[in-house]
Amino acid sequence: MNIKADDGSGYRYKSINGNIWLASNLPDIEELKVQVSLYGGIINKPRQKYLYFLNNERRATLFGNTIIIGNINVKVDTIDENNVSKVEFYIDDILQFEDENAPFNWLWRGNNFAKHNLLVKTHYINGYISEDKIDLWKFF
Repeated sequence: MNIKADDGSGYRYKSINGNIWLASNLPDIEELKVQVSLYGGIINKPRQKYLYFLNNERRATLFGNTIIIGNINVKVDTIDENNVSKVEFYIDDILQFEDENAPFNWLWRGNNFAKHNLLVKTHYINGYISEDKIDLWKFF
């Protein structure tokens, strides 16, 4: 769905898909090419709502909780790893590990019998920092 609007100031607003709005003072055109660069480190492993046993993904959980039994290798995917300066791994807001080299991962070891918040912060060389987090249960 294309939506167009004009606020009277000479700027035209156009929504290509209902979510992304573009502002322009250029003449109205039917086709607009936009290059968007999206930064962000995404937690690839563990996935939300899955059960992991000894670092292996087993199946989706019944009630949507992420459950980890044993050690797990936490993996982060980045859009442009050449521009990443480091990835930080936090458990319950406490820094656990920093990785400055791709692929970005951390082996989470230890006996933890509780609900935790896993947070990763991806730092880019241009100063941008993105975050991704999941709540999970960790046993052993």
